[in-house]
Amino acid sequence: MPTIELSRKDIEKLSGIKITEESLSFAKAGIVSASGDILKIETADTNRPDLWSAEGIAREIKGKFTEIKTTISGLKVIVDSNL
Repeated sequence: MPTIELSRKDIEKLSGIKITEESLSFAKAGIVSASGDILKIETADTNRPDLWSAEGIAREIKGKFTEIKTTISGLKVIVDSNL
């Protein structure tokens, strides 16, 4: 499993979310060690090279924590009963 070193400040600035072990779990990653601002992060998914950077991890975490607001449109979907 790939292990990368990233700045905690960079990830938090890009995602807008405080980085914890729980928030990293949404990106299939975990903190191996932390030394000051530098985090050693191990990613569990080797098929996702986009998660091997601060930008990729921030994008994944931000997507999990972003609230999507919806409104009622008034549209109706009518499905034929023969389908």
